[in-house]
Amino acid sequence: MAEIGTIYVLANPAIPGLVKVGKTTRSVDARIKELSSATGVPNQFMLIYEQTFLDVDNAESQIHVILESRGYRHAANREFFNGKPSDVIKIINTIKGKIDDLYNPIIAHETDECHSFNLGEFGSNELTAAKNQKFFENYQWFEIWSEAENYHYGLNGYMQDYSDAIELYSKACKLGCPFAFQKLGDICLSSEGMTSSDKGKALEYYKQGVKLGDYYCYLKMGILYCEVGSLENTRKCLDRFIEKSTSKDIVIEFGNVFASSLATFLQETFKNHPFTIEQKNFIRGNRTDILSSIKSGMEYADANGGVYDFSKINRLCEFINAI
Repeated sequence: MAEIGTIYVLANPAIPGLVKVGKTTRSVDARIKELSSATGVPNQFMLIYEQTFLDVDNAESQIHVILESRGYRHAANREFFNGKPSDVIKIINTIKGKIDDLYNPIIAHETDECHSFNLGEFGSNELTAAKNQKFFENYQWFEIWSEAENYHYGLNGYMQDYSDAIELYSKACKLGCPFAFQKLGDICLSSEGMTSSDKGKALEYYKQGVKLGDYYCYLKMGILYCEVGSLENTRKCLDRFIEKSTSKDIVIEFGNVFASSLATFLQETFKNHPFTIEQKNFIRGNRTDILSSIKSGMEYADANGGVYDFSKINRLCEFINAI
C-alpha cells in the first residue's frame, strides 16, 4: 500500500563529497536527529532538500535507480551518493507523484495512477521516429532505456551484451518504462542471454507493459494465448488492441511500426483464431499497410539470410485479401 512520505537529501561535514538520499514517513527533523545520534557519526547531518511524495517507497526506488545508473552510488546497498546536490535535486524533481502535483491540474493528469501514455493529437500512424523520441526523451527512464537498446542490438559502437541489456531493461522497468517490459518479454521467448525460453514469464512482462500503456503487448499476449489454445483470450487481446488503436490512446515503440506488429500477430494466429466481424473490419481497414509490411519483412529476410515459410505467408496474404 502506498504511503505518503518525504525524500530527503542530507550532508555531513564528516563525509565530504557525499550526500545521503533517503526517505521517511515521519518528520525529517526527527529522522535527522536519529541519524546524527548514531554511533560513529561525529557531526550532525544537515538538510539540503526535501520533497514529499504520495508513494514514497516508489519514489525512493526510482531515484536510487537513476543515481546508481549514473555512477553516483558510493557503495552497494547504501544511501550515500557522490553526485552534486544540485544534480541530485534535479533528479528528484523529475519523479512524478509529488504531493504538490495535486494542486497542479496539468501535472496531476500526467501522474494518473495507471501511468499510461496518451499521444492524442499525434495519431498512431503519424508519429515518426523523430517525433517519438522527442516525446519520450523527457521521461526519467529514457537514458537507461536507450543504453539497454544499445547493448541489446549492438548499436552506436556498443558491444552486443544480453546480460547488460537485461540488467538495464530491468532498471528501466522500475522507472515505469512500458517498452522495457515488452523487451524483457521478447527476451524470455527468444532465450537471449538465458538458458531457456520462459513463456509464462514473458506473459507476465507483457501484462505489465499493457498496464503502463504499451498496448502492442496485447498482440504478443494474444499470440501466446493462441499457442496454448486459449482462443477466447486471443480474441480479447485483439479486441483491446483495436479499442486502444482506434481511440489513438496507444504507445508507439521506437522502430515498432503499427502494421508490422499486426502482421506478426496475424501470421501466428490466422489459421486457428476465429476472427469476429469487428476484427475482420479492422484488418480490412488496415489491409494495404499490413500486406506492405509483410512484403518488407520478406525482403529484409532475403537480404539478411533469414528464413521465411513462403507457403504460410502466401496463405496469410490470401486470408487477408479474402476478408
